[in-house]
Amino acid sequence: MSDEKYSYDTGKVHSFQSIDYVLFVLTLLVSAGIGVIFAIVDRGRNTPKDFLIGGKQMHVIPVSMSLTVTFLSALTILGVPAEIYIFSTMFWYLCVAYILAVAMAAYIFIRFFHELGIISVFEVVKR
Repeated sequence: MSDEKYSYDTGKVHSFQSIDYVLFVLTLLVSAGIGVIFAIVDRGRNTPKDFLIGGKQMHVIPVSMSLTVTFLSALTILGVPAEIYIFSTMFWYLCVAYILAVAMAAYIFIRFFHELGIISVFEVVKR
């Protein structure tokens, strides 16, 4: 790593190098490959219940992690790392606060929806 100062000190704008592009494409290919493999393997599962909660046969940790990740927006997932990459770690406090907020929301809402036995928030209106 070079001894350059961060862009907020020097005004320099960092850009992707060739290794960054290779890792970015590799990440997308791995993600797409996992989706294709599981689409082929699980062709018989067509019900919304199987799709959303694994037919209630999955352990609570992957289900909780899935629901927690859906709480995050795509803008946050893409934007915060980009801001940290360009402007250093001035978003550190925001990241810590966001982790605490997600943990609290997961503790409250995931337990609530699990106890109701519903698949989607929209089922609350039907009850």
